[in-house]
Amino acid sequence: MNPLGPRLALASGLSFSLVPLVFAQTESSLAIRVESNQVLVPTFVFDKQRSGGSDTPAEFRCVEESAKALQEKGISVRQLPAKCWGGSIRDLTPKDLRLFEDGTEQTIQSVTLQRARWWQLYDNYGFHREYSGTPTGKWSTSDPSDPVAPWWPPTDVGSYVIAYAPPQSAKGSCHRIKVSVDRRNVVVYNRSEYCNVQHTPFDPLEGTKFGQQMESDLASQTKPKIPILAQSGMFFTDSGALRVHLVLEFPWNSLHREWVNGYDHLFATVGILGMVYREDGTLAARFSDQACCPRDALPWNYGNVVDASYDIYEIPARYETQVDLAPGDYDLRVILSDGKKFGRISIPLSVENTDEEPLNLSSVALCKRYHRVDPPSYTEGLLPAKLVPLVSKGIEFTPTADTSFKKRDPLFAYFEVYEPHGTGAAAPTVQFQLRITNVETSEVKIESGLRPTGEFLQAGRNVISIVQEVATHDLPKGNYRLEVQATDSAGHHTLWRAAGFTIR
Repeated sequence: MNPLGPRLALASGLSFSLVPLVFAQTESSLAIRVESNQVLVPTFVFDKQRSGGSDTPAEFRCVEESAKALQEKGISVRQLPAKCWGGSIRDLTPKDLRLFEDGTEQTIQSVTLQRARWWQLYDNYGFHREYSGTPTGKWSTSDPSDPVAPWWPPTDVGSYVIAYAPPQSAKGSCHRIKVSVDRRNVVVYNRSEYCNVQHTPFDPLEGTKFGQQMESDLASQTKPKIPILAQSGMFFTDSGALRVHLVLEFPWNSLHREWVNGYDHLFATVGILGMVYREDGTLAARFSDQACCPRDALPWNYGNVVDASYDIYEIPARYETQVDLAPGDYDLRVILSDGKKFGRISIPLSVENTDEEPLNLSSVALCKRYHRVDPPSYTEGLLPAKLVPLVSKGIEFTPTADTSFKKRDPLFAYFEVYEPHGTGAAAPTVQFQLRITNVETSEVKIESGLRPTGEFLQAGRNVISIVQEVATHDLPKGNYRLEVQATDSAGHHTLWRAAGFTIR
């Protein structure tokens, strides 16, 4: 097998648009965009002789050392793209590059190297790939069963961002882009078109053909064909306001994808759109994102792959995002599309006004996955800038949309208490209690009694992040309701918050 291919293919793990777009202050990694009257064009440049070849002995040793270093840490930090492969051209300047819009050469103002926004994560389930292209969105792949796969860490192939001032054009007009390099024996890849469409960094598909298709499908009566599981919850910002945390899971192998030239190149169009409506039917917020693998950018080259099983490393199976909403009742409608078929789901949301209560409790997120928190210096500029992870005592927990558990599956209940009086010596003492009830029989199977929150306190924070593990092997098969309440020494208490799950 070509060891270069699977790692090079990881470049598909970044958020693309069906057609490259014009953005206003977006963090999308590879879509063409506009910032401060500039068009920013992500561009890959490779050595032609290395673009489809194998690693050198030194590069292969680099790959092995990178994988071994992470595996020795166990359930640990993310594995960042390693700069092991020498086929990327990384020393270009504006004088080396030429850019044409609609056939007319433009003046290049700057050229910068851009960090890859994909990584490999080891957690208590093993490893999977993650990637991001918006400030709050994160895609994740399934856990492959191939034991050799961990030896293919993601490779940072490096992309340039070419900035130029575009000619004036009508809103909504689309323009062809071509980039060339004044150097022999190189291969250049960049998105071939962008459209003058205005939207926020949280909604890169707004106004695009793909986005409009999803809007139409979301409102249609057509029966969805992609199954989706979802879990949503409300968790606190440091100010005490609530944010919506949404997790979607779906079968990755239900999404349309194509192998071209045998099993050399993988192409897919996977996107998500969320529309949040108020009670009166007006639109309160929207978000969108796109994953993997457009035809007109970097080729997702898998080398000498003998079958299609390696698409599990690229095609997502999970999406996670957060949305800020004012207090009120909403209807969240979400659609996931692969360009040919779609799945959709509607979720009622109720965002409370936390200013009126002296003690508050978040939703309860049921989690299966966890790993140690990454050092900030390690992930700066990599993870979604506005996505706040669920962290307790130095461990990051990942909510699951699939709330069906086998016996001995890990099950963690994550929730937050907001105590606006702070955690100083004069602050009230906060406690919590948890109970689990069999839904069919109403029998209480687990009753924790009041427990202190001292071990979960963080200096300078009013939010107390708590995790409790549930021993699933002690519960008979059936449907259960997990409930949590918080109280303090000043006599305040919260409402009970509940989450349902099944033991099978």
